[in-house]
Amino acid sequence: MIKVFLKDRDSPQMMTLKAFEEKLNLYYIRKLEFQNNSIIAKVLKQSIKAIKKKELSIREKWLSSFFQKEVSSGFQTPFSIRWIDEVLKYGVFAEKDIPIGGYIGEYTGLVRKRRGRRDRKNDYCFEYTIGDWVYNPFIIDAKEAGNFTRFINHSDDPNSESLAVYVDGVMHIIFIALKPIKAGEQICYHYGDTFWKKRRHEEIVTI
Repeated sequence: MIKVFLKDRDSPQMMTLKAFEEKLNLYYIRKLEFQNNSIIAKVLKQSIKAIKKKELSIREKWLSSFFQKEVSSGFQTPFSIRWIDEVLKYGVFAEKDIPIGGYIGEYTGLVRKRRGRRDRKNDYCFEYTIGDWVYNPFIIDAKEAGNFTRFINHSDDPNSESLAVYVDGVMHIIFIALKPIKAGEQICYHYGDTFWKKRRHEEIVTI
């Protein structure tokens, strides 16, 4: 069940996963999915290279080990999805206190190759980092398939940060608390200094 505050409603509604998917036109997935076997093979190969070449920092290695259980199980911190306004649409709110460094969730979606200019119009693309590639050809696309983290909004003063961790043979992008987050507080992330310039002011879904 997912706790959702729909547009123009003050009280929450507990929705089944199926109802949530139908309402927001989204395929909800707890773990990464890959577009095809060729991409899986390339990601596995590059991930192994990154490990052998020691391209992961000491911190990344430690975090990979520390959060392995959460990533492997698809753990999600207790959350609710709440309507904010016509510009931001929905956002993610903590349903219990999250300590600094606390695990929030993984950014899930479809790992695929970049599509140049077309991806600039997609607000749900996240860079899929593997080691120290000069050019990273893959992204995580959560426009049609993803989890609650795709609803995390931008803030110039964020309370969460993203990290690349190596678990189960591939890299994963996770969110952890940058500072203590209180229950009822919106979870936000800094998507870059040019976020608002790139933001498309158009409605993706209507509820």
